[in-house]
Order: sequence, then C-alpha cells, then structure tokens
Amino acid sequence: MSTEQRTAATTVEPAVPNEPSLIGARARRIELREAMADLEVAAARATASPDWVARVEVALLGLSAAVDAHAVEVEAESGILADVLEKAPRLEYQVGTMRSDHDELRESCQNLLARLHQEPAPDAKVIRRKVISLLGRLTLHRQQGSELVFDAYNVDIGSGD
Repeated sequence: MSTEQRTAATTVEPAVPNEPSLIGARARRIELREAMADLEVAAARATASPDWVARVEVALLGLSAAVDAHAVEVEAESGILADVLEKAPRLEYQVGTMRSDHDELRESCQNLLARLHQEPAPDAKVIRRKVISLLGRLTLHRQQGSELVFDAYNVDIGSGD
C-alpha cells in the first residue's frame, strides 16, 4: 500500500463539517484565541509601564466578553453542546464539565478585573501570575473542547489559527 493510499485510508472524513453549531463554535473559538493572545501581550509588558494596568484591563475586558460569547454560543439550545449530547449521549459528563468550566472561567475573569481596581494599587506580579493561570486554564478548556467535538463528530474543530 502506498503512502498516499495509507493516508487516504486513515483520513477521517468529517461527518458534519458545515453544521451551524460547529460553524458558530469555530467562530467563537477564533475570537477566544485572539482575546487570549491580546491579554498575554498586555500582561507581558513591563509592569513599571504607566499604562500596564489599563492595557491589561482592556485586554481582560475583551477576554471576558469572548468567554461570555463562547459560552452563550456553545451552550445555546441549538449550540454545539446540545448537538454533541444528541449525537453522542455517552459524552454527557464531558459536556457537563465544559459547562462548569464556562462558569469558572467567567468568574475568574470578573475576579481579575476586580483585583485591578483594588486599593491600594494592585500588585502587578500577582496579577500577571493570575493572568498566566487563567490563560493556561483557557488553553486546557479549548483542548478539551477539541477532544469533545472530535469524539462526537470525528472532526477537528481546529485551533483557531
């Protein structure tokens, strides 16, 4: 068997590549990745910069909005999580985990925003560590979402690149 034949034989054909819930989830996934990148760039700047807190706040507000939009999209009655449950009820636990993650990620964004406005001025090093932790959790969430979609549809939702 040639390499080309082996590749063709092992290639998984997407079952529903253009399903509306999948298209919506992909769009929110791209927005989420971009917002994550913006926050990472803002937090990586020198903390002594006079606009460090303001830049982190703007990026964090963007990330918070992206997390909200993602959660609303995928948890909707016609969203990807409902579709996954319909097509693969065996994945109920993983769907529940994704929903719980959304609540926790939203709360983490709000807690970080509140810390930026604490008196006295926020400790930038603590904020940066919390941002890095949040970005790591979001990365894991996105990876788990990819696995969930693949397990249900045999389709790779993509990294959002």
